[in-house]
Amino acid sequence: MTLRVGLNRKLGQPEFGSLGASCDVELELDGTLLFHDPDALQIKIRAAYEACERAISEELARQTRHETTPSAQRSGSSNGHGEARGNGHANGAPRNGSAKNGGGPRQATTSQIRALHAIANRQGLTLTDVLQDRFRLYKAEDLSVAQASQLIDELKGSPVGTG
Repeated sequence: MTLRVGLNRKLGQPEFGSLGASCDVELELDGTLLFHDPDALQIKIRAAYEACERAISEELARQTRHETTPSAQRSGSSNGHGEARGNGHANGAPRNGSAKNGGGPRQATTSQIRALHAIANRQGLTLTDVLQDRFRLYKAEDLSVAQASQLIDELKGSPVGTG
């Protein structure tokens, strides 16, 4: 028997923004539980939901911390490089599909993420370590446009470690 448990939660943010998280778990269980020990089945189902609830709560707390850190700057109509309306994406469309800036900080663009990986590799840096030290993030995709722009500028200005 396959048990599938899924939970989603979304938190409203200022300026019509939101933070969301979801958890989906699939378990293989002994099918006889359904008929011979429904109480044990209910315990397993409840445990799966509780595990998802904990994971979602922790993820939303992590996202909320990132939204409230001083480095999570709102960039207005600039991309952080001083160019009005630019977003670093070749066709002008933001990576996250939102052309409006009223929903909180926009996510880093695909071009910015590629640039960060390339610069870090050229300089012999581990991007994950830089992100954790600088922003307490694990993935470049979690950066805002302004954060990514700032980090690109900083990495370009730092000396190359491997020549």
